Amino acid sequence: MKTINKYTVLGIMLTGLFACNDGFLERPPLDALTNANFWQSEEHMISAVNNYSRVFYGKDILNMFEIAGESAPWAVTTAWRTIGGGNYATDISQINNAWIRCYSCIGQCNFFLNNYQRGVDVSERIRERYAAETIFYRTFSYWMLTSLFGMSLISPMS
Repeated sequence: MKTINKYTVLGIMLTGLFACNDGFLERPPLDALTNANFWQSEEHMISAVNNYSRVFYGKDILNMFEIAGESAPWAVTTAWRTIGGGNYATDISQINNAWIRCYSCIGQCNFFLNNYQRGVDVSERIRERYAAETIFYRTFSYWMLTSLFGMSLISPMS
């Protein structure tokens, strides 16, 4: 049996080392949406904007703003009665949910406004329409935060 030359082994190892290409690691997944392939169509923008509608609270918005009044006898849960009594403690889930929901929406709106221009297959008119809707949702979220938690959230103009 013939022995293998050490230069042959070294050549095979160097060829194997430099022949590898890591480009396959940088591909986006084909079965899921990522930031790299999301902003391509109007449907993508619609799905992003439709996600903001959870900032509207449904009947809970009535509970939030009329709980202290005598015109809201339907607020029967203990949490809303506690809030109506002036207790805004951090252990009440309705207060925590409002804070989290609003700031989550604001973050998603900012992300949309930073990326919506990447939808080059979507007409400028459609892109600007969804950007305007996004600005509305962000503004509504800030309004909810200032209405529920006071004016201290707004930074003074410098």
